[in-house]
Amino acid sequence: TVMVGQFAGAGSRKDVTQAVGTSVIFYTLLSAALTILFILFSGKIVAIMRTPPEAVAAAEAYLRICSLGIVFIIGYNVVSSIYRGLGDSKTPLLFVGIACVINIVLDLLFIKGFGMGAAGAALATVIAQACSLGSSIVFLRRKGIGYRFERDDFRLRGSYTGKMLRLGLPISTQEVLVSLSFLLITAVV
Repeated sequence: TVMVGQFAGAGSRKDVTQAVGTSVIFYTLLSAALTILFILFSGKIVAIMRTPPEAVAAAEAYLRICSLGIVFIIGYNVVSSIYRGLGDSKTPLLFVGIACVINIVLDLLFIKGFGMGAAGAALATVIAQACSLGSSIVFLRRKGIGYRFERDDFRLRGSYTGKMLRLGLPISTQEVLVSLSFLLITAVV
């Protein structure tokens, strides 16, 4: 968001397209790595949280299914950061609203209707996230953002990746620590 906003404000079209392209590639790779890690270590994560024995299987299934949605969450956040960087904070909110409505409807269907329990809740969440990303991409392609992208824009560039990490790592670290503290509190309780 910050990079796109800075480059757009400076009128540097090429920097905007290359920053967006680098973001897409970097976060696609990151989401793939996180998905694999969470799937592989879901049992250990559930154990660290001191999940009651009767809930372990459901918790592991929930975590594995939700891990498949990481790519959709990160993809949505990349698309949203483009909009916000260009000064449009309302459009991303629309897609969160779409995801919420779909998630609620599918939760009711999968849990109450089909009796799928935790796995149904996870599946509803992943489908809602996929719909949010899909609708935001369709909207992005139809509306455009005022920049023309070329194939060369979509590659990993060290300078943009480094800047993204310098700008985003402090807030990411804070978010991870807050989330971990909530997990620890939940485990203690």
